[in-house]
Amino acid sequence: MNRFGFHTILCLAFVLSACNDTSVIPIEDQAPSAQVVKLILEPNTISTAYCNRTAGITQPFLLETNVKLWIKPKNKSVWESFGIANPGIYQWNCSLKPRDSFSLRYHGILDSFEIHEVVPSLVVLNAVDTSTSIVPGIGKTQVFTFKFKDSAIYKNYYQIWLKRNYQKYTYTQGNSTPTDSQLISEIMRIDGNELPFIRNAYNNYTDRSILFSDEIFNGVHVEFQCHNLKPWQNSTGEKTLSVELILENLSESVYNYLNTEAAHLWQKQSITQLPNPLFSNVPKGFGIVGAKTSTKRIIVYRN
Repeated sequence: MNRFGFHTILCLAFVLSACNDTSVIPIEDQAPSAQVVKLILEPNTISTAYCNRTAGITQPFLLETNVKLWIKPKNKSVWESFGIANPGIYQWNCSLKPRDSFSLRYHGILDSFEIHEVVPSLVVLNAVDTSTSIVPGIGKTQVFTFKFKDSAIYKNYYQIWLKRNYQKYTYTQGNSTPTDSQLISEIMRIDGNELPFIRNAYNNYTDRSILFSDEIFNGVHVEFQCHNLKPWQNSTGEKTLSVELILENLSESVYNYLNTEAAHLWQKQSITQLPNPLFSNVPKGFGIVGAKTSTKRIIVYRN
């Protein structure tokens, strides 16, 4: 056998031995590790930051237990630190006020960063009314009308959602008097046909809230309506006691995050769509650091 033939056989044997190697590198081992942070500050509340790391689908949740978080309002010179409440959970008693700008510093195992944000202005609800009406495809149900004044100075991003409190009754067979009852709270499924609602296409992906901006009504008094996506539910089996309407003014980063989160969660359940990426303002990582303000109005239903 000449030298050329010998080298040819040797190369062929090497290739075949490589093809017989059935070792597979787990996908989770190939995934890059990155920090995940979620913090939405709200004035005069205890603000909670959730800190963890990306993990493969078969791996346990990776909580960040050695994170350092500091925050400083623009008008102060001292950085305040978050305290650890539980592994991966850090808290701070928020002393920020509407329109305060602030800086957040994060120092973890993987990376460090600093983010600058502004707390949105506080929105005042001028009026909230409720009525029953016939809604196509639903029937007789609750319609909610809310009025507020939008700020002309700032670009505002809103979220509205409603919480229903009701009494559920239990009856024994042949007994017209309830033998037991339970107080239940639930986030209502809602929708609305107002132009600002329709302009935000991401509202097609959720019925637990409505997200919209002041792009077309900036700086004016506005009146909008939304409706319950379930038929009117007062009966002998359950009775609505009150509905709490919550209007939130969001920083733009939070608005973008919540929009893409709604689409992401919906698309995960679809067999025809791939989940879209979540908006994030965390450098070299995932998640959201932002702020919001909120105002509430409770509608009490009389017996």
